[in-house]
Amino acid sequence: MKNKPGRSERIAKVRDYTERCKASGDKFRPMWCPHCRFELEAKVPDDDPYTSLATCPSCEGLFHYTSRLLNVTVTAPGLRNMTNIEVMRHLMEGPGDHPMQQVFIIHALINFCEGVAKAKPGFMEGNMVDEGLWRELAKKVGDTLNQYPMVKDRGYDDEEEQD
Repeated sequence: MKNKPGRSERIAKVRDYTERCKASGDKFRPMWCPHCRFELEAKVPDDDPYTSLATCPSCEGLFHYTSRLLNVTVTAPGLRNMTNIEVMRHLMEGPGDHPMQQVFIIHALINFCEGVAKAKPGFMEGNMVDEGLWRELAKKVGDTLNQYPMVKDRGYDDEEEQD
């Protein structure tokens, strides 16, 4: 009976296959295992979407993916994508994140808002989002990040009531 390949052997085999495909002209797009977040690559199809059942070489988790010209959709039983709020909370409060990560995110948002404000009229032509709305949102978010609104201090009311 043949031994089951180990994690590093499985990863090497997948990477070797991907590199051979790239050498022959195939294009790939990044995707991540929904179970362990190991970075993988999905082949970009020539025209029709490509759908497959896959096993992660890192954790051996099973998942389904569909590769299209512009994106890759990954699904797995019992798992769902995070909501926008969950993604932001994860980025801002995630365990083991670098202390500068929050600063980086806030700085990136401020820079993006400033870029929208400086953009020439018509920069969103052909986009499904209204340019006026985009500029309004950029101003609101930028102003909030630059002014840091004040909030009631936790426990402040409790201390006053005890006096």
